[in-house]
Amino acid sequence: MPDRHRSLTLTLGLAVLLAFLLRLTGLTAQSLWYDEGFSVHLASQSWGQILTGELNLPPLYHVLLGVWIRIVGRSEFVVRYLSVCAGLLIVALGGAFGTLTLGRRAGALTALMLAVSPIEIWYAQETRMYAMLGALSLGSSVVLLRLMRGEERRGLWLAYMLANMAAVYTHYYAALVVAAQGVWVVARLLAARDARLLRHWALAQIGLGAALVPWLPVFWAQWQAAQTTYWPGRLGLDFVARETALGVVGGSLTIAASAARPLALGTAGLAGLGLVAGLTERRTRWGTALLAIYCLIPFALFFWLIHTRPKFSPRYLLPVVPGVLALAAGGVVTLWPRKAERWHHWLRLGLAFAVGGGLTILSTYSATNALRDPAYGRDDLRGAARFLARAVAADEAIILLSGHMEPAFTYYYPGRNCYPIPARYTPSPSVDDIVTPDVLEDLNRIMEGRRGVWLLLWQDEVVDPNGVVLTLLDLSTTQVPVAASFRGLELRHYTFPPGTRLHRETWGSLPLNVTVGQGDLALIRCDLPTAPTPSGGVATLVFYWQALRPISHDYRVSLRVVDELNQERARHDGRLASYMYPTDRWRPGVLVMGRHEISLPPGLPPGTYAIEARIYRAGNGAAQVIPVGQFEVGRALQQPDLADLGIPHAFVASFGELQLVGYDISPREGSPGQPVYLTLFWRAVLRPTQRYRVALFLGGRPWETLPLPASVTGMEPDDIFRVQYPLRVARDAPDGSWQLLLRLQSEGGRLSTDEVALTQFVVHDGTRVFQVPATIQNPMRMNLGDKVTFLGYDIESGSIRPGEVLHLTLYWQAVQAMDVSYTVFTHVLDSQEKIWGQVDSIPRRQARPTNGWLPGEVLVDPYDVLVKADAPPGQYLIEIGMYDGATGARLPVRDETGRRQAADRILLGPILVRPAQPPPARP
Repeated sequence: MPDRHRSLTLTLGLAVLLAFLLRLTGLTAQSLWYDEGFSVHLASQSWGQILTGELNLPPLYHVLLGVWIRIVGRSEFVVRYLSVCAGLLIVALGGAFGTLTLGRRAGALTALMLAVSPIEIWYAQETRMYAMLGALSLGSSVVLLRLMRGEERRGLWLAYMLANMAAVYTHYYAALVVAAQGVWVVARLLAARDARLLRHWALAQIGLGAALVPWLPVFWAQWQAAQTTYWPGRLGLDFVARETALGVVGGSLTIAASAARPLALGTAGLAGLGLVAGLTERRTRWGTALLAIYCLIPFALFFWLIHTRPKFSPRYLLPVVPGVLALAAGGVVTLWPRKAERWHHWLRLGLAFAVGGGLTILSTYSATNALRDPAYGRDDLRGAARFLARAVAADEAIILLSGHMEPAFTYYYPGRNCYPIPARYTPSPSVDDIVTPDVLEDLNRIMEGRRGVWLLLWQDEVVDPNGVVLTLLDLSTTQVPVAASFRGLELRHYTFPPGTRLHRETWGSLPLNVTVGQGDLALIRCDLPTAPTPSGGVATLVFYWQALRPISHDYRVSLRVVDELNQERARHDGRLASYMYPTDRWRPGVLVMGRHEISLPPGLPPGTYAIEARIYRAGNGAAQVIPVGQFEVGRALQQPDLADLGIPHAFVASFGELQLVGYDISPREGSPGQPVYLTLFWRAVLRPTQRYRVALFLGGRPWETLPLPASVTGMEPDDIFRVQYPLRVARDAPDGSWQLLLRLQSEGGRLSTDEVALTQFVVHDGTRVFQVPATIQNPMRMNLGDKVTFLGYDIESGSIRPGEVLHLTLYWQAVQAMDVSYTVFTHVLDSQEKIWGQVDSIPRRQARPTNGWLPGEVLVDPYDVLVKADAPPGQYLIEIGMYDGATGARLPVRDETGRRQAADRILLGPILVRPAQPPPARP
């Protein structure tokens, strides 16, 4: 054997030895997680159960594992050692795979890269079938490559067929590699007219198919059941490609995805270099093409299968990893000169060592990081079981949520006091079969005769996405803090007096029975906090919903905490139940519990607040408003620091029992009628003995007098609270910059002698016009609700092209003073009343709200309406009018004779939309 070949063989041997050491290192350092625990559990059952017990996978791995554990035992080391052996086979076969496609040097490097590959090491240390799947798929590919090279040893075709048969009976995704092998054979036929190869390969596939026929009924049943084990949705190609690339180098498994990105890019870059260089060099062109097919065909088929069935993990593409790393090895070989005679040869050699060595070191670091960093690794069922074995009292129970973790948990936990919820579960639960409030009966059975339960949470978002179990326990028991934590799990401890039972009558103390969404669903009842929620704390609300029919929309709710001035003080936005359970997954007639937590801002004054629910469809701003009820906010458990309140303008101004410690105002200028929001921050110096009001003056003129909360009289010294007020610039406020002053008014109406100047506020009233212009192009006279008169309009052009802007000016005159700020709508309509251009706005580009108009005032109101680029040519009308933005109700429109206009609108025009301008011809 030449020295060069001997050194490459030695490298291959060292790669297998390194792989063995890396796969044994920390083999039992981490707990078995659910998948592994289930595999051990299933392999310990009867042979009939082993054959059909896995919900969506074939049985060969569990049959072998069953034989193995019956001979050797069930320890963590033993049950994982089967995968270690399969992982070593992958490294050895990977060397042969790289050699057969790109040559001996690439083969040795492929083996080395597989030896340190994070994803290969991870699944070689896991009691699952993925390492075995990789070994069998790679083994059949190596045999086929040898057959394609002309080797005709007796039994090779049989070995190829048996390897593929075992691979498919190990995991269905082995068929992806079989498909790639089929493309190999077709490519060989086209390149060399090798019909004999095609004939033998076809016979092997017939044999494979015949071997799979007995399993087809089981496969079909598994396929049907698996349709509900994932949430509906679609996966994008970019997402699958990115997550696969990161997963191959350990992203989110052993290191953070952000840390894995450079390693993934380096691996992909080397594979790309190997692909390009291999296709351009005649000696490696054929092998490189085969590797490209081996990587791309399975990936493309995999994406086609899962893009509408979004159950994805990079492990499903583990058989493709040797192909990717073989291409990366080809990239290193491209940098490696055949001879090192000149300086640039040595430079390339150094670059090859630096790149290949760097990726090897980084891959080894990633693969072993989970042994050093507790943030990564498998779910720690072992740690949780050992802790609970010590902590659980004799009169306490363990609740497993989700219940399907029971086989893995009981691998470690010896006690008989653990109860799964749901009590009847499948290995991969259906996302449609969720926990409902009927679980109350199961909880009562578990709690009977006990004084506490420990709740172990894992994948609870699948079976209990709405937190029903948590809510029922929180409503009826006392949660005790748990100091221990376990990776991938959450542990809670609840205690209760003996004899405690959960009763349906305690749910939904506030009946509502409101139909929502034109009969789609109903809000049956709700629970509001019964005890005062501390200021700065979290208010928990529970709503009980029911779908009245199948729902195709995703409904959302905006929960708002409203004070006595109808000001929103806190809010929570989300889905009606949990994020994981949108309304388009609800089943008619099933009671759905939705728990919502609203964070109250620090400094919120104690008192009574209203809860308002706004229900709307996602993507549709129109909301149905439901007044829910009231709850109490109490004193803060701990007063906030002034620095934590983020006061924009902090100072101290004393008013006897109270201190003003800061304010915020937005905006600092405005036109008559425009809204202004003022927030005042107060601190109690003494316990206040009376109720106060805030008197505001603008330029020496009274502006507003507003109450402080009634709860002020119950405050203690050093209590801090904030109050926000909605103001409007007075309609008769004079133009100019004016000082905003604040004084405090006592209960008897007496103003304090102390005052504080807050800021300068600028009023822009412009030049008010009371004379109707004589230059209106199209005079009209329409009455809008006896509040406004429409005087006419100007239009810059009577014709326009799609994509152009229509310049329109409207003329209004106030009939009386208004308290409502109305919105003007301008719509460009075709003959079918379809809108092709629209602007809805407060008059004069938001600057002159109607509640700032004086009686008789004339307002010139310009609009720039963009006509859609795809508007068809023809005659159009413009409809205008006014509506209340809070309710959507239009002001009634009447003509000069008093006749009310249809749809409460004014029609202008017509205007002509001409055909779109054709694009300029190319020179």
